[in-house]
Amino acid sequence: MSIKNSLNKNEAIAETTANPNSMFPEEKDPFDKPLEDNLIMNDTLFEEARNSVTVDGMEYSFLKPPYMNFDDQLRTKRKLREAYTQHEFLLLYGYSGCGKTTVLTQFHEKFPDYIHLITDFTSLSPANLIVKMGEFIGLPLKLRSSEIFTLQDRLRSMSGVMYLMDEVSLDGPGSFTKLELLRKIYMETHVPICICGVPRLYYQLYDSRHYDKYCSLITRLDEHEMRGMRREDAGNYLNMVAEKESLRFTYPAQQALIRIALSKNAGGIHAFTTIIGRCITLARVMYYKAPGRSFPDNTRCIRPAVPEGKTYPGAELILTPPATPEPVLIDEGMVSNMLNEYKSHFPTDTSESRKKS
Repeated sequence: MSIKNSLNKNEAIAETTANPNSMFPEEKDPFDKPLEDNLIMNDTLFEEARNSVTVDGMEYSFLKPPYMNFDDQLRTKRKLREAYTQHEFLLLYGYSGCGKTTVLTQFHEKFPDYIHLITDFTSLSPANLIVKMGEFIGLPLKLRSSEIFTLQDRLRSMSGVMYLMDEVSLDGPGSFTKLELLRKIYMETHVPICICGVPRLYYQLYDSRHYDKYCSLITRLDEHEMRGMRREDAGNYLNMVAEKESLRFTYPAQQALIRIALSKNAGGIHAFTTIIGRCITLARVMYYKAPGRSFPDNTRCIRPAVPEGKTYPGAELILTPPATPEPVLIDEGMVSNMLNEYKSHFPTDTSESRKKS
């Protein structure tokens, strides 16, 4: 980053110091309106899901359902705003698939110059974590833990910055050291920080057997738990998707999807929205491939990235079919098949027996 750009950014952040809420206008909360629909499935998950439905040897990309807020997400968004304005050290936790990453991503993408999201916390070494935190604020650092003092000096001269740490776990190498680094940075700079993980992280931190080890950290933490969708939320979501995407769900399909949304073991909201998206795509493909029909001109055509080591991507294409002129039907058989595919693409361990181990 050039010196001029760095100064401009610091001036913008300094303005926030005079009025901490200046970047969040009084009449508009940062989460009042959802961002673009690309937040239901981020690029990483899109690839992990193999990002396509195969019919007769042709690949069709599955569509992301429209976004909709619900009560648990609204509570979490208000808490993140509070953590930002009150300079809190926040522990955000909830079962895998409850929507934590979606909310963090929205906050970051709404204000990318101020809200910095680190998604690979567990794989980073302590020194790499410090370097990455410095990169976000235009501060080049050397790969050594002692650079924490340089980072602290810069953060003390800034305001309006917040760090979000996603997928935090105590199981990776150097995890305790990294959390201690965050604690020290917070204590010295009062920069708001949010660490985010599954309930196992909460239970490990607050386990009385580990009190001496984590005492300095947990006495400074505020906690917020995400619980996911309620039955009413899931039902309202299905009604909204059906209206906006020209769909009809059979009653058994609706009940199966609601059970998925409420299940902590089946992937929760992430499974719910992914399966809906794949069902929409399959239903539209079947509609357009029926006798006497063809894919319309506004069908999107995507060519995959060039495979590593090659110069030509090949002849493979992925089609994204548009909405159909009349509602298409999604039945329980389609939902069941997509659930089985989801389980093979997203293996997770959410068993209660591991939470308190």
